[in-house]
Amino acid sequence: MKMRTKKEITARAIELDNLGWIHRHYMHRFKEEDPKKVEASFGSTPTEKEYGKYEYMTDFELGELYGGLKALCWARGEEWGSTDVF
Repeated sequence: MKMRTKKEITARAIELDNLGWIHRHYMHRFKEEDPKKVEASFGSTPTEKEYGKYEYMTDFELGELYGGLKALCWARGEEWGSTDVF
């Protein structure tokens, strides 16, 4: 087993944070707007362009995402439970 560098941990934490942002952003928009319009406009932000088409996440997948993000932030020295990537 190889120890990860702080740079690797931070990069993965940023990726998970961005994926969480995309999910929250689209769930909010789906509630407020026509889903077809939302789907058509996907890719309009730099984060969306970087990660490609939005894939719906189940509650389990979201739990894994946020659990992983919390663990990575903790490994970087943040207090447990914090998801502050920067």
